[in-house]
Amino acid sequence: MTGPTVDRRRAMLASIATGAGLMLPAIGSARAAPASSASRTGIGTCSTPQSAIARTQYGPVRGYVSDGVYTFKGVPYGADTGGENRWLPAKPPQRWTETRDTLSYGANCPQTLHDFSAVEHTFLQQWTDGFIGEDMLKLNVWTPSLSGKRPVMVYFHGGGFAFGSSYELASHDGAQMARHHDVVQVSINHRLNVLGFLDLTEVGGAAYDESVNVSMTDCVAALRWVHENIARFGGDPDTVMIYGQSGGGSKVTTLLGMATGKGLIHRAAVQSGWRWLAADRRTVARFLAARAA
Repeated sequence: MTGPTVDRRRAMLASIATGAGLMLPAIGSARAAPASSASRTGIGTCSTPQSAIARTQYGPVRGYVSDGVYTFKGVPYGADTGGENRWLPAKPPQRWTETRDTLSYGANCPQTLHDFSAVEHTFLQQWTDGFIGEDMLKLNVWTPSLSGKRPVMVYFHGGGFAFGSSYELASHDGAQMARHHDVVQVSINHRLNVLGFLDLTEVGGAAYDESVNVSMTDCVAALRWVHENIARFGGDPDTVMIYGQSGGGSKVTTLLGMATGKGLIHRAAVQSGWRWLAADRRTVARFLAARAA
């Protein structure tokens, strides 16, 4: 028996829509909180002081401090993947000398954006598609301090290797982890879908040997950046945990099987990751030949 395919987004929406029907009447009838409650919780602060500047191997970056957490968004770990760099392994970003503002998220990999039919879906999930572009090799850092030697947690977003981003959901924000658990939190964007997994060796030759897997080699490049730079953000490069949810969990298991990740990963956690099988070209060719016979 066959039926319609339900992807991660639609499964989430089904449960959310059900919950929304129960929640909205209560929300509509809720009383406003007393004005005095604001004074009890305090007022948040946000600034961009000189102290919020970190010096990476490529150049200095300025972030901001929000309620005691240093935040850097859109920090380059690789060059623009468009044009002549498309489907090629990630190249290092060009160096800069002037302090670079890293105050907002970078581009997301070009993808099919969500097709939610009701604004309530986006409202309840606090979903954002951001903006798309091929200059996407950027990461985000949240840290309690730029000094010290804290454990590092690197998050890989879900989306089945085809869609998603490091900031599509409000829950991807790492400030709370940094604030309440004294860790350095990192999230990344990288190539997805056809931009990350298209085998072009028969067309482009040896230069495109890695085109079929640049999505995952982008992830390794980000981990290499973490290893080489995170100490300047108060992190310990020898205590790096990778974790991810759904497709992000499968990225974690894939990274654990990649020789190029050796020495860059010290702990790992998979959250709702689905089974993922990787194979070399010969194995795939034999499989396809067997099916055709």
